[in-house]
Formats: sequence, C-alpha cells, structure tokens
Amino acid sequence: MSANRIMLIRHAEKPEATPLSGGVNLDGGANTEALSVRGWARAGALAVLLAPSSEMIVDARIAIPNALFACPARKPGESERAVQTLQPLAAKLGIEINTRFGRGDEAALAIAATETEGTVLIAWEHKALPMLARAIVGKHVSVPEHWPSDRFDVIWLLEQMEHAQPWYFRQVPQLLLAGDTGVTPEG
Repeated sequence: MSANRIMLIRHAEKPEATPLSGGVNLDGGANTEALSVRGWARAGALAVLLAPSSEMIVDARIAIPNALFACPARKPGESERAVQTLQPLAAKLGIEINTRFGRGDEAALAIAATETEGTVLIAWEHKALPMLARAIVGKHVSVPEHWPSDRFDVIWLLEQMEHAQPWYFRQVPQLLLAGDTGVTPEG
C-alpha cells in the first residue's frame, strides 16, 4: 500500500551570514553547518506540532508522521540542518530518521516515500524541494517552481486521493515562532 500523506519541510533556520552569527550543535558547540538558535527553537516546536502530547492534532490538515526522512551530511562541510530539524521529533516519537538518501537522490527518495505506509515527513534543502514534490505527485499536479529562500515556516502537504487525480498539493503555514506568517508563499 502506498503512503497517503507526505509532508515536506525545509530544514529549520540556518545561521545568518554575519561574523557574530553561527550555528550550534545539539551539545551547544559552534558549527556553521548546524541550525541557528532560532532553528533549534523551530525544531522543538515542530515536535510539539507534529506529535502533540494530547490526542488532539493542532491542525487537522497535518498528521503525526510514522516515517521520517532527512538529507544527511555525507562529508565535512555539508549541512547537518535537515537531520537536526527532525531530531526532537524523532526522539519524541521514538523512531529513527532515515538518512539513506542524500543530495541528488530525490527521485529514489520519492519512490521510497510513496512506498511507505502512513504519514511521511521529509526535511530537505529548500532548493531541491520543488523537484522532490514533482517526483512524488507527477506532472499532472501543480507544485511551486521554487521554495522561497526566506521561508522556513511552511509545510507542503501531498495527499493521495481516491478519485481520478492521485495526489493533491497544498501549503500549510506552521505558525510556530514569532515572525511566522499565515500567508503561504507563491511559487
């Protein structure tokens, strides 16, 4: 059976390109390829949004994921942010993050995600998210051409439908941190 819901998110906030700004590892050590402090705040807030402690889902359009995929750092100097974004959620759910697929493996990831039962969450680098979404939904469903470079606060929701059009696309605002907007970007 195929997945019926796939959620795509951009990794959480990265360090700004200023001398006093930097990323931090989970242990607090400096790392330019890690999340910023705001990024870690978003990662924690995503764990609450996507795996609420009560039985109530905050937004009925999203669901608790049972499979997590993230783009890993394969060599020194590559971003660790996608995996870090999902670490609090993975810990809360007690499931592993699948890091089998890296940059350039989006077509294979699309196949794996659609073959996974239940709800799948994928954290990835924003430039490749439109290509990944198109690989999942096919040519007959419209998805944005670009993920805005300044947006970390959106979920792309891909749902498999029972009728003629097999996938449906929509954007869901996260609304987790100060400055997040309910306006979905146009692509």
